[in-house]
Amino acid sequence: MALAKIKYLQLIAPKEHHQTILTLLQKLGVVQIEALEQGVNMAPGGQEAPWEELLGKVKYCLGYLTDFQEKSGSFLDQLASTKKPIRMADFRLDEAAKRKVFEVYEKTREIEAKLPELGRKLEELGKRQSQLEPWQSFNFRLKDLGPGQYVHLLAAEVPAKNWQQLEESMSAELSPFALTKGQEKKTIPFLLAVKKEELALAEELFAEAEAKIVTFPPGEGTVQEELIRVKQEIKALQAQREELLVQAKKLAQANMALLELVHDYASSELDRFRAAEQLGATDETFALEGWIKAQDVEKLKAELAELDFPLYFAVREPREDEEVPVALENSPLARPFESVLEMYSPPKPGELDPTPWVGPFFSLFFGIMLTDAGYGIIMALAALFLLKKVKMEEAGQKLLLILFWGGIGAGLAGALAGGWFGDLFGLPPLWFNPMEEPLKMMVVSFALGLVHIFVGMGLEFYDNVRQGDVWSAIFDQGFWFALILGLVFLFLPPLASIGGWLAKIGAVGLVLTQGRHQKNILMKLGSGLASLYNLSGFLGDVLSYSRLLALGLATGVIANVINMLAKMALDFPYGLGYIVMVVILVGGHLFNLFIGAMGSYVHTSRLQYIEFFGKFFEGGGKLFSPFKIQQKYTYFQDEVKEDV
Repeated sequence: MALAKIKYLQLIAPKEHHQTILTLLQKLGVVQIEALEQGVNMAPGGQEAPWEELLGKVKYCLGYLTDFQEKSGSFLDQLASTKKPIRMADFRLDEAAKRKVFEVYEKTREIEAKLPELGRKLEELGKRQSQLEPWQSFNFRLKDLGPGQYVHLLAAEVPAKNWQQLEESMSAELSPFALTKGQEKKTIPFLLAVKKEELALAEELFAEAEAKIVTFPPGEGTVQEELIRVKQEIKALQAQREELLVQAKKLAQANMALLELVHDYASSELDRFRAAEQLGATDETFALEGWIKAQDVEKLKAELAELDFPLYFAVREPREDEEVPVALENSPLARPFESVLEMYSPPKPGELDPTPWVGPFFSLFFGIMLTDAGYGIIMALAALFLLKKVKMEEAGQKLLLILFWGGIGAGLAGALAGGWFGDLFGLPPLWFNPMEEPLKMMVVSFALGLVHIFVGMGLEFYDNVRQGDVWSAIFDQGFWFALILGLVFLFLPPLASIGGWLAKIGAVGLVLTQGRHQKNILMKLGSGLASLYNLSGFLGDVLSYSRLLALGLATGVIANVINMLAKMALDFPYGLGYIVMVVILVGGHLFNLFIGAMGSYVHTSRLQYIEFFGKFFEGGGKLFSPFKIQQKYTYFQDEVKEDV
């Protein structure tokens, strides 16, 4: 549970070789560079500008063409990391590849410019088609609408319910007119030829009947001819759009791998140029300082020795006033649980890394909250299968390993409690059934919580001793151990007398020592007495572990209800009962497993963060972040590690 030892690095070399050094450090990925006040020019001669231009074009192409990339329909492929494997030796870029990127960029820009324009034209033509279709039964030329020598030809629509009213009012008010009625739907289209001098009167009658005059875009032919022309134009534009979409898909399929490689390579080049801003410089030399793990010092020394120019390299221990980054260093079994710690906070330099202790308790509490052997076995096997068959990034692998160990814990807890998909198989518990003896399970939950809290206090005791503060270990943890154990022993008749003495020793010790930082004797005693009030906080911490009982019972009750509903389905006639029963069992238990696992993860994390870490862990450190090649779309296959 120790953190990796970190040393401070200092390196001085000729100024013209600063990019050589940065290239080496970026490849090795073992040094976290610290910014110095005076920096080397980022890239003499503007060497970074072409890379910025290239990266900008690549990002544009990736952003646009990603939507046209074929997606795998496989569930496992969708879970897998989208990063592509590549050998370190192939992580390079030649001029031909750059030219290809620029060609792809120009084609992508062309496609992006044309597609929206085609979409706009199709939208306009679609509206025109919708406007013309109700009028295709009429035989008139669009250019004839409007004023003529003697009459005004109007195209209008009126709600069907108002047609009779309009027709009667026009017959009564207007001189003889020509009226052609279209098909009757919600609205009725019609043509009206009215004397020019009666146009205003006709419009008034239209308004009374809620009729609206229809205006068409200019056209020479009839409605039918115009409609045919519009449909043909739509068909031609749709064909153009489909062709552009095919081109975009082919462009994505043929060039996505290249674009992703160029993105990562160009990003690494820019990172190296920008890192130069953190270097100190004189006219002839540059200085680089930063942090390195002690275990990597010799590796870096060996690489620097291969260079053909003089340089100065030294490492030293960190000073007290320096903000040292921390690097977690755990065994393969504990490493997955680093993600639980990182969601809270990395430890401070010199602080204990609680990861090895988080793992066992996390798996145990997760399992108790799920408390079903069937669920645990399914979860563990599913996690193991995905780890073996799906290539995931490190974060995904850690989560699956946490679920694997949580599944193991659930399998053990379920077997002890007799939970095998609830009571589906009716198997007896190896220990006791929490639903039949909930009080016993509550006592077990509180006992486990007490152990968990005591381990946290023990780690703080150890940390104080490790730092040479033995008296604080005795006063701040030892007396609390005595008081709490004494109070627990009071409830156990064989140990009651011992418990009384322990409680008295602990209480007196706390009263006499918890105010030791005060100057006044009365303040010392007052602070000591007040410290005993923390017993209520300790009791609250222990009560928090009742969630072990609550979530375990919830999972078991829901599982039993699912089984009951499935058995009731057997009463369905014609053999349908068996089909319904299987659907209920499979769907119900998968749902219960999902919500149970989610709740177990969240509440187990909460017990670590509040009740456990609160006893010894502060956090607030910054993780060691070495300067290295940052890859968004690729990874070096020679660096892949198998965790299982």
